[in-house]
Amino acid sequence: MEKISGYSQNLNIQILIALMQAHRIRKVVISPGTTHMEIVAGLQYNGGFELYSSIDERGAAYIACGLAARSGEPVAVVCTESVASRNYFSAMTDAYYRQLPILAITGLHGYDRIGHLNTQIIDRSVSPKDAFRLKVQLPVIKDETDKWRSNVLINKALLELKHRGGGPVHIDLPWSDEKDFSAKKLCPARVIRRYCSGDQLPEVMIRGG
Repeated sequence: MEKISGYSQNLNIQILIALMQAHRIRKVVISPGTTHMEIVAGLQYNGGFELYSSIDERGAAYIACGLAARSGEPVAVVCTESVASRNYFSAMTDAYYRQLPILAITGLHGYDRIGHLNTQIIDRSVSPKDAFRLKVQLPVIKDETDKWRSNVLINKALLELKHRGGGPVHIDLPWSDEKDFSAKKLCPARVIRRYCSGDQLPEVMIRGG
């Protein structure tokens, strides 16, 4: 097996991995496939994640539920597209009612291919309302505006994992057809925090004029 030499140049992947670390998501359950190899390679290259392997996506999602219930920490599950991603629904429904912070990460070869009879391309824009507390579809990053939007959406999804009791969320992102793993460092990612009444707020630094 070829040694992983770096992160993917896909900025969505880099931002997601950086923010998962910032929001203290350490455990990730991975199922086999090819379209999600960019994030799997990045998680392995990073070395800061606790990775588990599960061949069946249904089992993987329930393993994540068990890990989250036992540890009290958010747990991510990552799989390829199409029917594989559909197999998460039963466990995500269980997580929804148990308020378990499960992060489902799935993707496909571009949203523009939906509805054109491409193999393995399905429309995940709508899910059962009791499967996820929140789902976001990340943009294909072409400029700084797309990069800003992706950053905000990922932060929003990760914050929802523990908001008001917590529960599962879904991040749907387009994978890149080009597998370029030449990035040695993650791109800078702005971390957004949620503060509620009674929380200790960070100090505000005032610079002299």
